[in-house]
Amino acid sequence: KEAERKEEGKQGSKEGGDATAAKSLEANGTRDLKLPTSSPIAVKGKGNSPDADVETEGEGSGQCLGITGSEEGFWSDYDPGIPLKGPKPLRYHLKGCKLHRYTQAEARECLSHRHALFIGDSLTRYQYMSLVMFLEDKWPDDTGEKPGFNPCREAWGQGGWKVFYQTSSNLLKGKETCDCFRLDGPMSKTTQNTLVENRYFHLAAQNLSVTYLQLFGVLPMRGHWPTKECATKPKGVDGCGPHTMGKEEVSKNLHILTSEEYDSFLKDGKFDWTGNHVETIAKIVPFMGVDTLFVNLGLWVPTGEYANKEEIKALYKAAREAVVPHSKGVGQSFWKRTTTMLKCYKTGGKRCNPGDKREVRFYQDKEPVSIARDMGVGIYDTAEPTKTLPWWTWNDEVHYRPFVYRELNNLLFNQLCNSPATKDSR
Repeated sequence: KEAERKEEGKQGSKEGGDATAAKSLEANGTRDLKLPTSSPIAVKGKGNSPDADVETEGEGSGQCLGITGSEEGFWSDYDPGIPLKGPKPLRYHLKGCKLHRYTQAEARECLSHRHALFIGDSLTRYQYMSLVMFLEDKWPDDTGEKPGFNPCREAWGQGGWKVFYQTSSNLLKGKETCDCFRLDGPMSKTTQNTLVENRYFHLAAQNLSVTYLQLFGVLPMRGHWPTKECATKPKGVDGCGPHTMGKEEVSKNLHILTSEEYDSFLKDGKFDWTGNHVETIAKIVPFMGVDTLFVNLGLWVPTGEYANKEEIKALYKAAREAVVPHSKGVGQSFWKRTTTMLKCYKTGGKRCNPGDKREVRFYQDKEPVSIARDMGVGIYDTAEPTKTLPWWTWNDEVHYRPFVYRELNNLLFNQLCNSPATKDSR
């Protein structure tokens, strides 16, 4: 067991700390486990595209209105039309209604003249990357098997963080500003004091903005003002502030992350703004012109359960006050439930072997869900859809193959964009 712990520690260092956080939720010692050794199985589907409009047995009918993601659903496979080494990719269905498969044009129209902000850790990062890649060009490779870089896969398997940030920035063709830096390797003190990841995406034709601000464990949220002018000014100079993170200023400063810019963050080591998640939402977000806000604590829920009622209420109060109306409706804030993790009780080595016991775990958020309903904050549930995923869909204990993020985003479009009027307009 000691050898196995050391081996897992090495793997955790390689992963750079994200998946390692999940291990901290485990109880020490052994226990008698009555857990499954066989994986859930997806329904056999039809078609050779996730967007094929085909009937799937068990799927509901009628438009999905007023959904949160908590509704009962299931996964089906489809044939992507290329030889595969592993199983077929999947798509998600609801049993009570038929999820519309949003095209790029429909998604752009829904989000036009809007600014959506996602706050979270790596679990939210990859959903953000999937979303903006689709809005700019197309969904990332859904099989996860095509050669080359995939922005929905962990950096440690693709050349490290500098390669990840520069390559993912380049894929967005100058439509994003990446305030990004992270040292490779274990989560050292230097890494903790210098890491940052805030990403600002904008499509001018649709006046559409999507932003990701990193919330990484107990570390404070922080960043640099994302404009060229403020980058050359001493810290604290007037004229630079959180308004530079809004749509208007960001649209003037979009650029591909360069090697020189990336390296300068380590040399400087200073930040223009910093604060915990409540402070950031209360003091920074109101200046950004955000109309749709998603907050998720990800892997970093203290002791595996977020139950600090006063902090949750302060968070929601700040979130409700931070959002602004948009041309299509009122501002909305959401508690984004955390996707499930897969725990494997290994019988040998660092990989999960056939026959090993496994369990799908939820991050406990009973209080945030209950208080959200009381305070008028929306729920965007990514836990419920991921609890029935086959085990092979996890890349590690907490991250998924790219098609899972695509399906969570299509679910999100159905939650944000569906209305009785849209059915006839299609």
